[in-house]
Amino acid sequence: MKSVKLNWTDVSPSQYPNLKNDLELATETALNYTIGALQLFARGDKKTLLHRDRFFGKFNEDRYHVVEKTFMDIRDELLNGQMIYNVSQVSLSSTNVYGSSSPDSNNHEINIYGKFLKAPLLGQDSKFGVIIHETSHNVVDHILDQHGTYSLADTEALAKNDPDKATHCAECYEYFVEFGVQAGLISDNSVRLEPFLPKIGNLYGGGIIFYVDKTKRHGYIATPFDQSTGIIWGEYGVKVPTNLRTDSGKVATDKIIKTLGVGSYAARLCYDLELNGYSDWYLPNKWQLDKLWTQRKIVGGFTLDEDDGKESTYWTSNDHKTYPGDAWSMRFRHGTKRPDDKRKLFRVRAIRSF
Repeated sequence: MKSVKLNWTDVSPSQYPNLKNDLELATETALNYTIGALQLFARGDKKTLLHRDRFFGKFNEDRYHVVEKTFMDIRDELLNGQMIYNVSQVSLSSTNVYGSSSPDSNNHEINIYGKFLKAPLLGQDSKFGVIIHETSHNVVDHILDQHGTYSLADTEALAKNDPDKATHCAECYEYFVEFGVQAGLISDNSVRLEPFLPKIGNLYGGGIIFYVDKTKRHGYIATPFDQSTGIIWGEYGVKVPTNLRTDSGKVATDKIIKTLGVGSYAARLCYDLELNGYSDWYLPNKWQLDKLWTQRKIVGGFTLDEDDGKESTYWTSNDHKTYPGDAWSMRFRHGTKRPDDKRKLFRVRAIRSF
């Protein structure tokens, strides 16, 4: 069980013989359910998205990262930090406050009040929920709350009407976990949860999974939209030593960048991309783009025909083996691949590995 330190100033430990054990259990439970919340947060099924929207509102890229990082910081604080609880005011049972925090202190001390003693370990306004709530204050600057006066209805209204503020609201983090546990969406990590097995179509790692290898743990993720509707592959006549048989898209992209340097071209566009918290995107090779084409309807966002009736074409990261003026592309209507003039303006869809 997670060891905690209590500051007993003005209070005798003999008055509250179970308090240290209660705080250790609440801290351990908060840690396990925070890990469970992060596992839930990475999933993209309908129930998860509805639960997420309930407490944080509709997401955009910035809000997604704020919430994900906050849960990670709460996890790290509970996992790695020496949790210190000031229980000197625990006898104040008349107060309507479960706890408070000291984010400006060096040790991130959390104050515990009398109402905490009567709180259940699980459920709404639980002991473990108080720990998550107060820890969120200690890891995020200027996080908002109303010192316990935000009701469930208030929190849901905040998420609906002001999602930016909801991502900085301590109650939203507390209720997301507490009600996630009640709904069976979040499990206690200490019971050895089965590892999350990625599936094609899952929202994961900044995009949408389109390929999973035989290990069931690794594969490729595509962005949910094109990075360009028309951009050149690179400089005509400049040979890039990519290997069709052995180079992954990542290796080929790195070779292109090394050869062509700065500029506006397909591989560079992927290489410079920062999306949903990830910056390791690259231009897929022929094989990877073929796998992406196979799952084009699941991933979505592809243009199969241009407005003028021509097939929509996407660049791969493979240079032509013998002719430096061409590189490999794919027509996405039928999935056919062929060399094309590097100066042509074709579409680009970035991918990354996991």
